[in-house]
Amino acid sequence: YSYGVTARNTSGATGSSLYVNGQWRTPYTYLNGSSSVGNHYQSQSFGANGSVILHSGGVTFSPYTSDTWALIEARGAEGARVSTYPGIRIDNAGYAAVPYLNAYELNEVAIDPKDATNNVGFDSTSRKVAPYA
Repeated sequence: YSYGVTARNTSGATGSSLYVNGQWRTPYTYLNGSSSVGNHYQSQSFGANGSVILHSGGVTFSPYTSDTWALIEARGAEGARVSTYPGIRIDNAGYAAVPYLNAYELNEVAIDPKDATNNVGFDSTSRKVAPYA
């Protein structure tokens, strides 16, 4: 998560103002919001973005948006982190979506089993994949 606050106090027509914003990346979406208030105005905005990936095993949500993905299937490894991608974990259905892969190149996709909810064993925790564009 991140946040910011800006306050301004000036004499004259502009007067004082206050601006507050925040962002939070959940395992499913990226949320953001802001609010500002000043002399004769106020403004609020809220948003959410991310991706919904439909596949034969169900639906997987991601806080990232990308055009090239890897879908990890690791049933029984719920909660395990996907290395190098903040906030991405294996979901309750046993899937995770890894964004920002380079098309037609070998990309390493790895799972860190440390935070898996079950005592699960892995044949391997890393694979190299070369997705299409």
